[in-house]
Amino acid sequence: MSETLERDLQEMLQRKFGEARVPPAAPPDLIRRTRRRQARTVAMAALVAVALVAGSVGTVLALTHQGGTLPAGNTTTTTINGISIEYPIGWFAADPADIGLEEGPGNATVPRIVLVLSNRDPSDSTILGCPGPAEKGAGAVLMTVQEMALDEGLPGWPARTRPFAVGATGDSACYPAWAFSQAQWTAVGRSFDGRLGIAPDATDADGAALLDAYDSMSFEPGNGKGPKVLARGTAAGHDWTLILSLNPDGADLGLEYDRGGSGTGGFTVPAVPIEATSHTFRGNGDASVETVVFGAVTAQAARAVVLPEGVEATLTANPYARFNLFWAQVEGTPTRLVLEDDNGNRIGGTSFGPGGPAPSGLPTSMPTETPPEPHTSPSALPNVALPEPANPQRGGTYWAVYVAVGQSEDDQAIVWSRNRLEIMGAIPYTVGDRACDQGSEAVLPGDARFRVAVYYEQQADAHTFEKAYQEAWSGDRVVGVAEVQTYCLD
Repeated sequence: MSETLERDLQEMLQRKFGEARVPPAAPPDLIRRTRRRQARTVAMAALVAVALVAGSVGTVLALTHQGGTLPAGNTTTTTINGISIEYPIGWFAADPADIGLEEGPGNATVPRIVLVLSNRDPSDSTILGCPGPAEKGAGAVLMTVQEMALDEGLPGWPARTRPFAVGATGDSACYPAWAFSQAQWTAVGRSFDGRLGIAPDATDADGAALLDAYDSMSFEPGNGKGPKVLARGTAAGHDWTLILSLNPDGADLGLEYDRGGSGTGGFTVPAVPIEATSHTFRGNGDASVETVVFGAVTAQAARAVVLPEGVEATLTANPYARFNLFWAQVEGTPTRLVLEDDNGNRIGGTSFGPGGPAPSGLPTSMPTETPPEPHTSPSALPNVALPEPANPQRGGTYWAVYVAVGQSEDDQAIVWSRNRLEIMGAIPYTVGDRACDQGSEAVLPGDARFRVAVYYEQQADAHTFEKAYQEAWSGDRVVGVAEVQTYCLD
């Protein structure tokens, strides 16, 4: 397995234990869409991708496949969510909404799982959950198809599957020695991610039939109004994707990355020349600090330049409104973005970062008071060693350090603590329902619904973190420390 794939899979698992990191300045609807997009990515992972990691030694699913093995007269064809597929009679092709994996059509957003195919009934939770030890999972084959934001950079259909070879994890009993394969493609204005899994005791005929069913798929066109990938990149070693979404009030831009997301929307351009935001990445690339800047600019702008580096941003037309969109990636942290028209005249600008001068007559995307963003200057960070948090597993026992509680995930205390943990590098951490931790009632207020928690296997490490958080990093006391058993991990 390549280092890149291994890193992607590991980081995808880490996202199971954290929610989207969306700056509080982002519109609430955009926050909800970004979180849903990331949650559905995790849901897809729970079906196959995370399960891929679960194999004690995942077997490679062959790249080469000779089609045409489906026996004539023994197949049926159905269409689900605009995907037509031919598969053996007696197999199960299901709309994920019908078996409780997705919301109904009225709430359909992407990414979402749009098709499940198996030789076992997928409405049985063991097939999509943990088929390894279950009698009903013997000999199973499984395929899921997820629809994603339109990405015109993907290959077209038909798309060749590529194999996974994955190592051991704590969930190895769920998919032991399964063979796995994946492909992504774009067809008729829609983009998809397909994942296939074959149990080690599945028959050769069933394995071949699954691949034939994959090859048989055809697709109805999209409506052209769904989310669209504008750009992809890697900043300071972190992969990011910029996605344009349509909403009743106009357009939103969402930046998704390996451990969260940020965004902006509700644009008033062209009433003002420019509205922009940014996210700074720190870490593990050739450049230790890089920033992605993005937003909306007036259609009269011929150039958008990010200072002080002087990097010229990419401008693109907005199909949903009378203004253009832009993005740029720069080293370090930008201070200002300026606009020029075709004649080189400056027609607008905005500042980045707290304390920067507000542009005259122009709004800035920075509110007057915001929780700390996870890109504090390294010189301002405390030099305090922290024990590495545990990566909690369902049903495990840990020492939980609760740093904040609230009535919703958007409560200021929860947003502050999440950003603080990002700055500290205390990852993974968990944001979600306090009822997921059995034993949390010993230290959490009875009226608290949501909690932010960091988990440790040793009590001593939990108290070391507690002390560092209170004395060196935040100045605030944690809510409490308790030994708990984790269940739903959200």
